[in-house]
Amino acid sequence: MYRISTRRGFTLIELLVVVAIVAVIGAIAYPSYADSVKHSRRLDAMSGLEGLALALARYHTENGTYANAVDIYPMQTPIDSGTKYYDLAVVTEDLTAATEYILRAKPIDGTSQEGDGSIELNYANQRSWDEDGNENISDTDKDWDRG
Repeated sequence: MYRISTRRGFTLIELLVVVAIVAVIGAIAYPSYADSVKHSRRLDAMSGLEGLALALARYHTENGTYANAVDIYPMQTPIDSGTKYYDLAVVTEDLTAATEYILRAKPIDGTSQEGDGSIELNYANQRSWDEDGNENISDTDKDWDRG
């Protein structure tokens, strides 16, 4: 007499194959996801620099100078969340006599953005990304559109 087998569940081999497939997909997808997160945080910093530039322009229009233009805009990004990834700074040494400025967003040490390089925006709306992080914008560094 033949016995009818009713098989329930998965064999160990089937389970291992599924785990291996999921692991390969995860290994391929995670670096892309991490790059996307890093890029979106960089976009937050770029937006913060543009907001700071607008606040400086508004301040200059109202006061005729950049002098005492402190606390006119939040100096860390992202502005609307708890964890900050970039410090914003006005690089120009003396805003009292300045007619030009450079704004810089620098990754905060100890965050996932550390080592991503600083982002700059100047008074003429020229944008650059110091990708290698050497604080010197060169021809090898990218502009925002290619960042």
